[in-house]
Amino acid sequence: MTKAKRGSDCLENGDENGHQDAKVAKVGSNGENGAGEGNFEGDLRFTSLAMEKAAGLRQRIFELPFLQELVKGTLSKDIFKTYLIQDALYLREYSKVLALLAAKAPTPELTMQMASSANKCLIVEGSLHHKFLDSFGVTAEEAKEAEGSLACHAYISFLLSNGHGKAYEVAFASVLPCFTIYNEVGKWIKGKFPDGVDDSHPFKDWIETYGGEDFEKATNKTAEIADSFAEKASPAVRREMETAFLQAVRLEWMFWDSPYTGQSWPVSLDGTLASNAAAKVEEEVERTREGVRRFKEKGKKEVPTLE
Repeated sequence: MTKAKRGSDCLENGDENGHQDAKVAKVGSNGENGAGEGNFEGDLRFTSLAMEKAAGLRQRIFELPFLQELVKGTLSKDIFKTYLIQDALYLREYSKVLALLAAKAPTPELTMQMASSANKCLIVEGSLHHKFLDSFGVTAEEAKEAEGSLACHAYISFLLSNGHGKAYEVAFASVLPCFTIYNEVGKWIKGKFPDGVDDSHPFKDWIETYGGEDFEKATNKTAEIADSFAEKASPAVRREMETAFLQAVRLEWMFWDSPYTGQSWPVSLDGTLASNAAAKVEEEVERTREGVRRFKEKGKKEVPTLE
């Protein structure tokens, strides 16, 4: 993916006051077995505690067939193409979330940082995704016109809702998993190829965009800002930050899972039912008809029918 690439190019160094010397909890430093191997134990900073509480969700992400098959090279290219399109849609909207955080930032330094992040995220990620989309025969126009999945729509709506309606600290905590989870996923994937990705691997170019020191630094800088906010926040706001973080991690899981399971809207904008939804509706109708028939057999004639 290149949400990993996003992190290194989208975030400038420095905390919310422009400082660069704060010590930050290392986030996402897991090994090859997935979640639970980061050095969070005993660390009372917000990001470390939140990642610890999200351990179950994080492990579920590593277990997803999408990631397992991506690493093995057995993932369907159609599924991967769907993922790329959805990720491109997500990133376009995610840049707006970062722009919103820039507009509402409590300091001029953080405003500049988040505005730069939004701009670079949109430009860098857009060009990178178009490169990969082109290789799968998807034009920029097709990607632009594609409809966001339920998971994509839910994730962006959640981020925008928090950005507009919640305390700034909570809104910031909402965007943090996009960094910490992808940092962790990237390190896990890179750990599967200690000698580099073989040229025959169908997703070699994509896998090589993961991880890297620049992204880890960007992730830790983002965590530093969140930790600083949490340290000064009231207990109630800190609890909201934690809830927002966990919900975002859950949405990360949904986003990864969606292309593989073929999740789609149950009904289109023109009213057409998706095949699986149509089948369920037909089952319900048939059950209702069967109930009507049984009622009639018992002599209750004045029962409305669906005939």
